[in-house]
Amino acid sequence: MSKEAVFTLKLETDLRADFMAEAEAAHRSASQVVRELMRDFVQRQRQARDYQEFLGRKVEAGGRRPLLWGDLQWISGSKGIEVPFETINIRAETSKVRQGRKFIICDNGYFRDLRDLVSPLYKTRQISDLYVFSLDGENPITQRALLYHFGKIIELADIPDRQTRDIVPYSFRHYFINQKLVNGLAHRQVADICGASITLIEKTYYHLNDDVMVDTAFADHDMGNDGIAVRDWEGDI
Repeated sequence: MSKEAVFTLKLETDLRADFMAEAEAAHRSASQVVRELMRDFVQRQRQARDYQEFLGRKVEAGGRRPLLWGDLQWISGSKGIEVPFETINIRAETSKVRQGRKFIICDNGYFRDLRDLVSPLYKTRQISDLYVFSLDGENPITQRALLYHFGKIIELADIPDRQTRDIVPYSFRHYFINQKLVNGLAHRQVADICGASITLIEKTYYHLNDDVMVDTAFADHDMGNDGIAVRDWEGDI
């Protein structure tokens, strides 16, 4: 049986009065409430620390042989569409499942702008053999630097409730998958892009299935200004 210890806490008079009143209203003693708050705080801190360690392992694993500039290839005017596409080659040694894959995405200029920005720094070196996410092209960015600058970006973005939303680098992957599924891509297509199993995508994002089914059900309906869905019967007879 653990020994009990006395804990002295200094509080403002008004805060103490409000706390005692709420504890009494909940039919709990002040010590019970404080113990629960302490346990919750300790648990949250441990979970946050465990997650940071987990994230660090993922970053470290992905950083063994990160993306090289030579893994990127730009394609313009594919299929008659004036939108630049980008082929990204994920080498087997950089994949957590140790299987290489290739996928194509629309390039909004981020990788190209980054390449144009860093190319003068590398001078005569062959850029295709240098790391994309690096300060000097030869050494991958560290986990600490990644998380530090990510935090600064989130602060500058001034995202509402960012302190309570637990936004981490992995959140962008989660948002990307959500958007692809909501926009109608099949689970297989999303799994191929992200290098994940179809089963994992289906289990993790099962809550989107109902939304997709509802969209499918109303695919041949027009939504009026009054919010009422009207069936378009043209061509059905």
